[in-house]
Parts: sequence; structure tokens; C-alpha cells
Amino acid sequence: AFDQFDSGGLDELELEDVVDAFDSLGRVCSLKEIKTYVKDKRLPNRALDFLGFMKCYANMFFSGESSVSSDDAFSLRHKAMDHFVNDEAADLQRWAEIMGDKQLEMLEEAWERHATPLLRADGSQSSRVGVKIRDLRATLRDLDRDISHSTLAAFLSTSNLKAGDVLSLADFAYAF
Repeated sequence: AFDQFDSGGLDELELEDVVDAFDSLGRVCSLKEIKTYVKDKRLPNRALDFLGFMKCYANMFFSGESSVSSDDAFSLRHKAMDHFVNDEAADLQRWAEIMGDKQLEMLEEAWERHATPLLRADGSQSSRVGVKIRDLRATLRDLDRDISHSTLAAFLSTSNLKAGDVLSLADFAYAF
């Protein structure tokens, strides 16, 4: 989503583009909320680089610091994962320090290739997207990673996940 909305190719998104990118990922927020986040974090107020974009995404939709509501069924955070992921924004920063911005971009690209629209209870298509658990191994293989069936089963059991569940981008980064 970041690259899709980086129309100038400057490796940063104007704040208006951040709103559009989040929307394309199935997460809705206002420009005012993005500006409040930027002001609270004392960031440059015109654009976010990739790491800033990922931190903003994690903070807005997973950290509990935002007033933005999220679909509880969508995130691992609401599926007994709090003992693993207490503060996704801080975890994302640690991942960036360990893996670097390029690796995070590769994760996003793999996630986008495998993400599918989610269905509402009535069967209609939602604007939200995610990687289905059944597609997790294929998504990891795209990143030259693979896990055995037993490792996947252990992860699912520990994470309280089932085959029909989906991973948001932040959840996939954690699973990686």
C-alpha cells in the first residue's frame, strides 16, 4: 500500500495519502486523526516515511492509544495475543531495527499478494483485507521462509487461531 500511494517516488507519503493507504488496507481513519498522531509523536507534519507509516498504522489500529475503533475479530490482539504483542507500535520499531525498512517493505508486498477481502456475517464483501491462516505458509514461502506443519499447528494453538482466521499486516509481521 505504501508504494502504491507514493506517487512522487520520494519514499514518503503525504498525510492525505496515508489516509488513502490505510483505507486500501481496510482500515479507516480521518486526516485529523493522522495529524493528531503526527503532532503527539512530534513528527514532521507533512509526510511519513515507510517506518513512520508502519508505526502510525500499528499505533492507530492496534496500540489502544487511538480512538479509532477496529473490528475485534480482525486482529490477533483481540484473540488472546496480548501476552505476545502488548504494544505493536513498539514491536514494529524493534522489527525495523532488526530487519530494516526494506525487509518490512518485503513483508508488506508478500502480505498484499496473498491478502483477500474479508466477508461480513451476511456474506457480503468487506473493504478489509487479510491473509488467511491457510495461506500463511505460502505467504512465508514468498519471503523464502517456510515452516513445518507441526510448527504451524503449534503457532495456531498457542495463538488461539483457527484455519479460517485472517492476519492483518501487523499480525503477519508478528507471525513472520
